[in-house]
Amino acid sequence: MKLYDVLTAAAAECGPSPSRLSADMRRVVAVDNALSGLDVWDGDYASLVAAYEVADTHLSVTGLVLAMNEEEVIERCVDSAVRDCTDIVVLDSGSTDGTLEIARAASAKVAVASRSWTGSFAEQRNHAISLVDDGWLFFIDADECICTADRGNLRPVLGLLDFLLPGQDFLVSPRLTDCGSRGVATNTRKIFRRSSPFRFMGAIHERPYFQDGSCPPWIELDFGMEHTGYQPEVVIAKNKAERSRTMIEACRTAEPRNPKWVHYETRDVLLPGVRSPDGAKAAYDHLHSSLPWYSRPGIRDYEADQLIDATLLLCDLALRFGGREEIALHAAALSGLGRPVEAAYYTAVVEFGSAMTVLNRIPSRLQEVVGSATPDTATALGKLRELQALVSLSSGDYAAGVAYYEQARSFGCGDSVRDSMDRARTAFTAL
Repeated sequence: MKLYDVLTAAAAECGPSPSRLSADMRRVVAVDNALSGLDVWDGDYASLVAAYEVADTHLSVTGLVLAMNEEEVIERCVDSAVRDCTDIVVLDSGSTDGTLEIARAASAKVAVASRSWTGSFAEQRNHAISLVDDGWLFFIDADECICTADRGNLRPVLGLLDFLLPGQDFLVSPRLTDCGSRGVATNTRKIFRRSSPFRFMGAIHERPYFQDGSCPPWIELDFGMEHTGYQPEVVIAKNKAERSRTMIEACRTAEPRNPKWVHYETRDVLLPGVRSPDGAKAAYDHLHSSLPWYSRPGIRDYEADQLIDATLLLCDLALRFGGREEIALHAAALSGLGRPVEAAYYTAVVEFGSAMTVLNRIPSRLQEVVGSATPDTATALGKLRELQALVSLSSGDYAAGVAYYEQARSFGCGDSVRDSMDRARTAFTAL
């Protein structure tokens, strides 16, 4: 059986008591194509279920937490992880508050290590890897915690992955909700085996890669975490905006033709200061200038993996300055990048904008001939008002729609828009 077949069979199990394999496998929500086609079992599904029932899936999971003056959140982080981690290592970068004392008191599983900050999150994480001998590594930021409902559910699914995919190198991604923006990230790349050759790259916005800079295959889990580090008050208190700006500038200096740093510079440094269409256009031009670098021969995944996010950001910036042609161009690119939902959204925005432009012209054009009305054209004038009412309602101008409708009624017209007007009145009253 291939991994895809196992996923399909596990999802198809019916009844109130699914097998152990099915219950654990249902935590897997997405699998890279490089893994889904692998042969994982020689027999049928029933024999796999039976083998897994008696399999020894005891394993070690070490939580790796980077810390620097995190006394307000470290206890919550550790408390949330104790059921899923057999050990927790807090790698401190020189805390001067009560972070380490609080972490040690939170659980007997906690061990503390220290390493001076060198200006690179990747270097800190790679050092943390060296502190662990074997098992699974689970990178948890100090300002993150595992969702209450999911605590205790990680080790069973990692045991299943050990059972089905021994010796395979891949990343495991829990779901991460940002409590500041309520955005949800799924490709988080937070978990992998110690034996895998992955190392983090990037001083900031670091991710694990093979040593040649290529992206490993991945598995996404229905296992939730929450991140509080980008709530507005936290960003201000820790001066994160300035830290990001400084680190991104250093990355751009060190890797001047790496397009991912232009993306992060636009998103994290330029975008917060955009206050006008001209500002949006300047940020767009800055980001757009890096697009040719994505087509550079020999570019590594490490450099190219922000192409989709950069394209989405280009669309958002183009919306701010009304760049319909730019949006159409990048929406087409998104479709080619396998993001049809976003492509359809931005395409629809452009079409809607064009339609609204035409709609908004119609009432004024019709108004131009009102002065030419004569008694024998009263019915035609009533129909004209009827059309103006419909157009105004379609463009969201309820007040004008009502006025035009009443005028149409005075000429004995308006029946064709009566239902639309009644619905609009009901909706307007509800607001």
